[in-house]
Amino acid sequence: MPKVRLELGAELDMLSKDEMGGLLDRHGSWEREAAYGMRQTDLPMMQGAVSGAAISLGADQAGGTQCGPPAGWYWAVHRISVDGLGASDVVKVWKDSRFICAILQSAGSFATFGKGGLTLKGGENLLVKGTGLAATGTITVYGEATSVPGPLMWKIL
Repeated sequence: MPKVRLELGAELDMLSKDEMGGLLDRHGSWEREAAYGMRQTDLPMMQGAVSGAAISLGADQAGGTQCGPPAGWYWAVHRISVDGLGASDVVKVWKDSRFICAILQSAGSFATFGKGGLTLKGGENLLVKGTGLAATGTITVYGEATSVPGPLMWKIL
């Protein structure tokens, strides 16, 4: 480190231009490494027609859309949106057989999740079900998540 002599006779150790550049390079490298493996992804769209005032969407239905990460991956779900609900309709979101939340048309027809709020591992799926619906058309479910490979799952928790 370069030394600067002050008029009072004190010495200060200062960073040189090269030392500061090295520190900034290491910090930038750390940020790139921390972001490695993280991908923003759209959830697979689930869509179906209301039948008998009810709907059930997801992998538990014959020909249903699998809405979950592949084996070896994790998703941190940020948002789930539901389009096509009637004025007072409510659908429930499930993580396989575990209830997650209810989405109400009157509340904007979406749910958001903070960090660690809704995490799916490979093999787990989102399901959307509703009964007593006023809607008569097509219901569409979509959303966004961050996807990471298994060894990096700590990044989304």
